[in-house]
Amino acid sequence: MIVKPDSKRVHIANTHVEFEYAASSSLGLEEGLSRYPLCLQLQFLPLLYAPSDDVVAVTTLPPADYLARLQQTPGWLHGTAQLIPMKATTPFRGKHCVSWGPSQAVLTWARERNVHYALPHDWHMIRLVNSKAFSFRYTTLKEAALLTNEQDLLRWLEKIEGPKVLKTCFGLSGRGHRQIQHSSLSSAVLAFCQQEWKEDRPLIGEPWLHRVGDFSSQWFIHTEEKIEKIGVTWFETDARGGYQATVAGPEERLFAPWKDFLFQHLEFVTRPLQDIAKMGFSGFIGIDALLYHDERTNKVNLYPIVEINARQTLSLVALRMQQRLCPDRLFRLAFQSTKNGGNSLLPIRLVTSQGKEIRFQKQLTMNIL
Repeated sequence: MIVKPDSKRVHIANTHVEFEYAASSSLGLEEGLSRYPLCLQLQFLPLLYAPSDDVVAVTTLPPADYLARLQQTPGWLHGTAQLIPMKATTPFRGKHCVSWGPSQAVLTWARERNVHYALPHDWHMIRLVNSKAFSFRYTTLKEAALLTNEQDLLRWLEKIEGPKVLKTCFGLSGRGHRQIQHSSLSSAVLAFCQQEWKEDRPLIGEPWLHRVGDFSSQWFIHTEEKIEKIGVTWFETDARGGYQATVAGPEERLFAPWKDFLFQHLEFVTRPLQDIAKMGFSGFIGIDALLYHDERTNKVNLYPIVEINARQTLSLVALRMQQRLCPDRLFRLAFQSTKNGGNSLLPIRLVTSQGKEIRFQKQLTMNIL
């Protein structure tokens, strides 16, 4: 269901939704969000793109000076959506809810407040398409494997030489990954795997690739199975593949040396997007890809689908901001240490509803390049 532009919307950045997909949690929306300090900080992301007449539901209000500093950001030139504690009921009544990811906890929250919330009816399907086991269906790596037990793991370790990585089905920004430098099985690695197998979740084994660059494409699937491309972004990552920054902008500049690989990726993802649409999913989709150097051929290759995220992403936030603030220029959105200084687009401290002060270690900054 697409909300009309003049509809009043309430945004919920339930960025902890991966944990809801990983296990059928019975935690309520606010309780679930409050378990993860990073997610408490990220809940303010909709302020960066929501129209000023929308509202954003949050667990607690930020320090008084935060919104003033946000509106002083160079190039901002617009108001911000209203923040309302999610415990409230009346202010949300009759609005349309837009969540970061499809969520049963958000559905319960919305029903209690007479808020309209479109959630695909098949929860199993939602969990499936967000799992890396689903992305594995479209892998192009011959050395990759789906590992469902210890025997699978041992056979794969013996077969694949050199550094490799194990990935859990659910995990945020490189979390849930375990890099392995050798082919022997340590007790720590086995325990890591057994925790997933106990929950009936396979692991994905891949050779460690020598990254040249990471990028993503962002999409929206409409209820009538229409697939809409929103845009593409380039990632900056650390040596372990952890997220550091996103760059959005005109494709001819962003992918100047690699435009052929971008076209190949866009063509390759057509089938999985169509498959997901036919399964009944509607909403935002982000598909990550990477370029890597193959030492055997001394060539750069494309890994067209690293993972599929059937939810909103930080790349989508960067695209929305770039398209509004500087449509003809490159825009960089970086998640970096607060020690680096700069004006953070997210609060760097928060007092929870229980009166506990949290000081965040990271800040979100922007640059127009």
